[in-house]
Amino acid sequence: MPDRLAPDDLWRKLAALPFEEFLAEVKRRGGLEFLRSPWDRFVAAHSHRLDPPGGGERAGEKNAVEGLTIESKAAADWRRARRNDRFIAPGQPDPAAEESDLPVHYVGDRARITLAVGRAVRERPLHVFVFQDVVIDGRRRFIPLLPAPPADFVMPKPLLPNPDLHDDVLLLPCGGTPDNPQVFEVPSAWGLRRRLTAVVAQKAMGAEFYEAQRDQWEIAPERLDRLAEGLESRVYGAWALFVYDYLALARPMA
Repeated sequence: MPDRLAPDDLWRKLAALPFEEFLAEVKRRGGLEFLRSPWDRFVAAHSHRLDPPGGGERAGEKNAVEGLTIESKAAADWRRARRNDRFIAPGQPDPAAEESDLPVHYVGDRARITLAVGRAVRERPLHVFVFQDVVIDGRRRFIPLLPAPPADFVMPKPLLPNPDLHDDVLLLPCGGTPDNPQVFEVPSAWGLRRRLTAVVAQKAMGAEFYEAQRDQWEIAPERLDRLAEGLESRVYGAWALFVYDYLALARPMA
């Protein structure tokens, strides 16, 4: 699926479908064998999804509802005064506006991720597992964010510890200063349609699903199938699942 698409390109219409329908269409066209795996079916049944634009305050704002969000800007903009947190410049056309309600982030931009659990799970402490669901070189892959693989980033502990608050917010990454924040890059080669997933659970989910030193930069899909089974049977106590679907587009030429 290329980064640049013509307005009438079939992939643009497919990318705008709800994620599970998108997977089904890709599979129908000869896509990956493990699309619609036990993990996919579990996510379809249990995930907390981002409301369409205009559906409420973003996570991280005062009184925001719980959810998983991404804020991205051109790299230089992270070192300037905030300008209404715009994702696109004033007057700039949104290349996905007519086809999709999905958020758009531009490849090469920088981003930070916010997880606001809110009252989705009242118990504390909570263990946190965050990863990306992307396609690289035609193959679906699961790339971990938290617990963090070896990296230069300062990352929070994969734990929401406070037993008295139900509006905890986790910011990834968590280091840096306002003038020089730590921010992720929106990669260019991870496919047009992407998903960020966060699982929170009352009990630690265990190194059998992901252990940074062993697995480095990828999670095997069969481990996510086992994770779905464990969550469904309440092996890990109370839990919640959050997903954030978005499009990653090449920034339009000025």
